[in-house]
Amino acid sequence: MMGIWDAKIQGTATIYCPRRANKWTRGRLAVADFRAGTTLVEMLAYVAILAVVINLALSLFLSASRLSMLGTSGLDKMVVLETMREDFTETVREAVAVTERVAAYRADEDTLVLELPSEPGEGRRFAVFGMMGAEPRLSRLVLIEKDGAFAAERLDTYRLDLEQAGFTLDAADPAQARRASLHVVLKTDRERKTPSTGNTFWAAMRSVASDRAGGQQR
Repeated sequence: MMGIWDAKIQGTATIYCPRRANKWTRGRLAVADFRAGTTLVEMLAYVAILAVVINLALSLFLSASRLSMLGTSGLDKMVVLETMREDFTETVREAVAVTERVAAYRADEDTLVLELPSEPGEGRRFAVFGMMGAEPRLSRLVLIEKDGAFAAERLDTYRLDLEQAGFTLDAADPAQARRASLHVVLKTDRERKTPSTGNTFWAAMRSVASDRAGGQQR
C-alpha cells in the first residue's frame, strides 16, 4: 500500500521519495556553493594581475602623452621658424637700403638695419632685426622717424631658443648691399636628444631709394 510520501511509478523500479530528494538536493547545493567561492590566495592573485595591468596601461598612457607633447613642441617650432623666414624675406624685399645706424641700433653681424619705403610727410620707416628683450630673442622692430624722434610701429618676437643668430650682406659696404641673409641655430633639445640645427634664409631687395624720404618699386 502506497503511503502519502511514497509513489511507485508503474513499469519502472523508480521510487520517488521527497525526503531523500531534499537531502540529495541540499548536498548538491552545498557542493555548488563551495565551488563558487574564492580563496584568499586566488584573491591575492587577481589583485596582483590587476595591478600589473593597471601599471602597464598607465605607462603606455604617460608615454603616449609625452610623445604627443614632444610632437606638438616640434610642430610649434616649425611654425615659428616658417613665420620668421616669411617676415625676414618680405621685409628685405620691401627695403630700399641697408642703414648703418638707427636710434640705438647699429648694423653688424648680430643686427640688421633696413630702411623701408615711406610716403612723403609720414616720416621715414626702418626695420631692425636682432636679439631683443629681457630674455633675448630674435625680433623684428619697425620704427618711424618724424621730427628727429623715433617711435615704435610694431614689434614681432619669435619664440625660439637660439644658440646663434647672425646676418650677412653681399657687399662689404652696407650701402652697396642688395642681398641679406639670416642664419639661426636652434638650441639642442635635451628631452629629444636632437643636435643643434642651423637654418639660413636669403632675400634680395626689390626697392630702390628715390630720395631720403621714401622709395619706389621697380
